[in-house]
Amino acid sequence: DALRRARPDPNVLLPGDEVVVPERKPRVLELATEQRHRFVVKRPLTFLRLRLEAADGRPRSGLPYEVTYLNKTVKGVTTAAGVIEQPIPRDLTLAVVSVGKGKNRETFNVGLGFVDPVTSDSGLRQRLGNLGLLRPIDGIADDMALRFAIHSFQLREGLEPTGGADQETLDRLLKVHGS
Repeated sequence: DALRRARPDPNVLLPGDEVVVPERKPRVLELATEQRHRFVVKRPLTFLRLRLEAADGRPRSGLPYEVTYLNKTVKGVTTAAGVIEQPIPRDLTLAVVSVGKGKNRETFNVGLGFVDPVTSDSGLRQRLGNLGLLRPIDGIADDMALRFAIHSFQLREGLEPTGGADQETLDRLLKVHGS
């Protein structure tokens, strides 16, 4: 219960978190021999969701894209909100996303499943970096760059721009980031 309070999202853990995994109860089936039997496993879908924005915050809509993973390529067009949404295998850890055509084509390696809890310094930094708000700035200490990124996020989202990661800011960051 302490872990659930500390990490409300069951998909996000930090090194050192103690997890109890209950014993699995095997499912036993009695089936006739010398016959064929078909089993269907229902697995929940997992989606790759990306929102593409221009530098001024406008959505990058109507762009052709390709998502490549495990020697498979899926094509589509970004939505009016600049969103790419594709079902992917649950255990996928890397996808390559290409957006645009010709000389304007951009390609990104997208790591999946590696975001720390938003309440940790690393998780806060990862999400702000993913949103393009946290970048190294020459001559500015990392903690000052983080405060600036939080401040920028708060301004963009209509929150009080304190530069501090209060609960309202963390909640909004989770919503905007998507995890």
